[in-house]
Formats: sequence, structure tokens, C-alpha cells
Amino acid sequence: DVDDVVALRDAGAAAVVVGTALYEGNFTLEDAQAAVDDRD
Repeated sequence: DVDDVVALRDAGAAAVVVGTALYEGNFTLEDAQAAVDDRD
């Protein structure tokens, strides 16, 4: 979920691959970007 994307960002990851999550409809790219932007 998007919390995992945020956790990876917080751990120092510069990028993550979310293809399967997007394909399976777990969240949208917009959702992930908003979560990362909102938690800066």
C-alpha cells in the first residue's frame, strides 16, 4: 500500500517499482505521489 512507498522513501530510497500494485489496483500512481508529497 502507499504506506510502504512512504516507508521506503523515509528509508532513503530514491525510487520504487510499483508496477504490480498499480496493475492489481492496490492504489493509483496519483495516490502514491500524494502520500509521499503530503508526508514531507
